[in-house]
Amino acid sequence: MQFDGFPDHVRVDWARSRYSVIRDVFTRATCAGWELETRHLPTRQTCFPGHPQRWAETSYSGSDWAPPCDGLIADPRFLGGLGRATGIPGLSAEGSMTWINRYQPGDEVPEHVDADGDLQLLICLQAPPEPQRGGQTMIQGREVPLATGDVLLWKATLLPHGMSRIESPRLGESGASRVVCVFRLRGAF
Repeated sequence: MQFDGFPDHVRVDWARSRYSVIRDVFTRATCAGWELETRHLPTRQTCFPGHPQRWAETSYSGSDWAPPCDGLIADPRFLGGLGRATGIPGLSAEGSMTWINRYQPGDEVPEHVDADGDLQLLICLQAPPEPQRGGQTMIQGREVPLATGDVLLWKATLLPHGMSRIESPRLGESGASRVVCVFRLRGAF
């Protein structure tokens, strides 16, 4: 996978709101392949304290398996470009956390602020089949629609974020309503 730089709007978006969406970074076929490659791996049910909603999560931090896009995330050109676009110096994949969430009908993620990490990078591996019926990323109470292959960068320790409740009963090709891969990166401050 080759990194050719970030679109100009990323720096502007980041300066204004501390998040940015980059459209069509990965093809549907690439995303479907990554999702399929991880389907057999063990998941755990996760939730937020005090909130009854649970969803399936596969964590790769500290495991032998790494998502195929790990090579891109570890590329110094990618991390340097990301650091320049966001103003976060010394971004590193070392010590980062990686996980995939698979959401089903009825799932939601309550708005929250993360306690750790300098930057989150979310890859939408499968968008909800009926996006008008939930499953959208929310940042500061506003929907941030993502299509399959889009990437969202945001400061998760600063911006309240979550996911709207999935009201649609339809499932995508993966057998889930929505699938995302998330990287939590750290900078050198």
